[in-house]
Amino acid sequence: MASVITTRIRRGQFVAFFAFDVGYEVSLERIPTLCEATPIRPLSRKRQTPAYLQFTKPPVTLDLKTDQRLFGTVATLQATVFDFGAHSLSYRWRLPFDSDVTLDQLARIGIEIYGRDMEAACS
Repeated sequence: MASVITTRIRRGQFVAFFAFDVGYEVSLERIPTLCEATPIRPLSRKRQTPAYLQFTKPPVTLDLKTDQRLFGTVATLQATVFDFGAHSLSYRWRLPFDSDVTLDQLARIGIEIYGRDMEAACS
């Protein structure tokens, strides 16, 4: 009988990403008056990065609170707001160093995260 080799994940994170169209335009200048916000740095100006990939107005990020847990750890939640009327939300869970997560469990964990209907919870 052949033995099965199980690949364990030592370090990593799980990410759930959602994007929303919320209007025609967002006044990024007013966001810091409503809540704590951090502007995003422009993309790298390396020679291979075309100028048309730069934002005319860099988006603003917000660190939000959430109670979503995975592996006993609370997620970090970050919103990115764009001037063209869209925003994105990114949940991130760090994988504990001593976890027993294996490569073949990733799909199941992804289904569990998707089943939480977090898109509805954050909209």
